[in-house]
Amino acid sequence: MTDRELLELLLQKVTGIEIDVSSLKPDVSTLKSDVSTLKSDVSTLKSDVSTLKSDVSSLKSDVSSLKSDVSTLKSDVSEMKTDISNLEGQMIETNRIVQALRHNNEEINAQLHSIGHNINQLTGQVANCATKEDIDRLALDIAFLVRKSAEHESDIRKIRLAE
Repeated sequence: MTDRELLELLLQKVTGIEIDVSSLKPDVSTLKSDVSTLKSDVSTLKSDVSTLKSDVSSLKSDVSSLKSDVSTLKSDVSEMKTDISNLEGQMIETNRIVQALRHNNEEINAQLHSIGHNINQLTGQVANCATKEDIDRLALDIAFLVRKSAEHESDIRKIRLAE
């Protein structure tokens, strides 16, 4: 092969390569466009992932806060249950005291009724009581009876001695 032939062969090959390169240029351009779109999509995805990370972090903080609130509420409910239990015991005791007071009140009412009845009887008796004159007359009668009793006692001794 001569130089010319070699050059022609080389020219043919270079021309073939140029044709191939020309036919690849639209594909490369499309690939460049696709890569650019992919880069844009990746950038958007990175931004979305960053936003999601921020949101997840915020949610974690919110969940932690909620857990703390729930723990506080559980503690408060436990305290309230204890307080209610104590109040129930006190209420039972208070009810017993009230029942005892009611019973005592009924007894006092019955006693007051009885006292009222007794006062009415005494009032009637006082109304029927003797006056000062009656008492003086009774005192004279008692003095007379005491003297008579003494006389009778003396007479009884004399009779016993005579026997």
